Amino acid sequence: MSVIQAVYFDGKSSARRPVTLLVGGGKVKVVGAEVDLEFDARLVRRSLRVGRTPRWLYLPGGGACVTEDNDAIDRITRDMRYEKLLYRWESRPHYAAAAVLLVVAMLWLLVDRGVPAAVEHIAAHMPVEAEATLGRQTLATLDKRWMQPSHVATARQATLREKFARVAATAGKSAPYQIEFRRSLFGANAFALPGGTIVVTDGLVELAKRDEEILAVLAHELGHVRGRHTLRRLLEGSATALVIAGVTGDIASTTSLAAAAPALLVQTRYSRDNEREADAFALQAMKANQLDPGHFARILVRLEAMHRGGAGIPSFLSTHPQTAERAALARAASDDKPRPLAGEHLDFTGFWKTDCEQIFGLQFQPSEKPGVYSVSLCGPEGCLDSGTHRPATTVQGDPAYEVLSAEEILIREGARRDSTYVKCASTLMPELAEK
Repeated sequence: MSVIQAVYFDGKSSARRPVTLLVGGGKVKVVGAEVDLEFDARLVRRSLRVGRTPRWLYLPGGGACVTEDNDAIDRITRDMRYEKLLYRWESRPHYAAAAVLLVVAMLWLLVDRGVPAAVEHIAAHMPVEAEATLGRQTLATLDKRWMQPSHVATARQATLREKFARVAATAGKSAPYQIEFRRSLFGANAFALPGGTIVVTDGLVELAKRDEEILAVLAHELGHVRGRHTLRRLLEGSATALVIAGVTGDIASTTSLAAAAPALLVQTRYSRDNEREADAFALQAMKANQLDPGHFARILVRLEAMHRGGAGIPSFLSTHPQTAERAALARAASDDKPRPLAGEHLDFTGFWKTDCEQIFGLQFQPSEKPGVYSVSLCGPEGCLDSGTHRPATTVQGDPAYEVLSAEEILIREGARRDSTYVKCASTLMPELAEK
């Protein structure tokens, strides 16, 4: 008979009771103050040995005993071959580290390759009506929590819907959609919900200077609808959460996925490929309707400028591709894009002023990185250093400086006014040279 010192829990309260376990004759007897129990040894389960951590004996009826006498537990039970091998590996740190790395690698492979493949299959076979129902439910939840009825005039909404209907009709293979205008805390934004609902905020309508810019954004979102990108991202996010919950053992937390779907849909970040696919669809739709794709570049730059001053609110620009890259592609597709003068290079070094006569101007100085310039504001008292006026910035793609050509820069100052600066021939501003 083996004698083991342990602590007993009755499974009904957290009370700890010191007990003695008497093991022999196929029986396990638990003896202690106010405790006298006997069980068939075959019905008592034990935890596996992990180093020197305490061992648990799970008793029929819900009770349990815990002991630090690992050797005694090993003597009264028969280790399976895999248990011995597992303990041997766990006792060697380098084996344990290798096992952890293997698990991480397998988890990454499953999430990176397995989940997307499964999502593609599920999305392809999901009924359109089921997707539309999810979109309607999501929109209803957003209306209750984060969005309010639009302040955009009904006639204005109808005009934009009518214009975009013509764009969508000639955009090639498209998908059913509906446009919803809302006022929200999301600022200038637009996003697609499952089933073809495209939400446009009042902020985006107010930010746009031309209807063509709004149409370009809508065409981009229609590209997401056409590719069912939102549904795929939702399924991918949910599947990834399920895999991680399964690995960590926190399966109970997955019950909150359905409730969190609206927030997940609004904040979802499409993959780089999804964004480029939607951008390509938008540019093709614009050109098919004889609309300048440059409008898409201009609204992107303006959205980027607004997003930089935001407070982390999900935006239309919450994507992987850089805005400058996307805007450059849109400008490249534009037939009305400016071109540098023959034989000239895009060199912005020097002073830029209105007609080379205005007292105030800008000084561009090259930095060590090609294409990046330090910008300073200059006047009668001299030039402010770039740190005082504006940090070093990439001229091309910067929302404050839209490059028109090597000889002209359009400085945008919000909605107040536009000032056209030209590169002056003199190396110094006249008023500075006199000092």
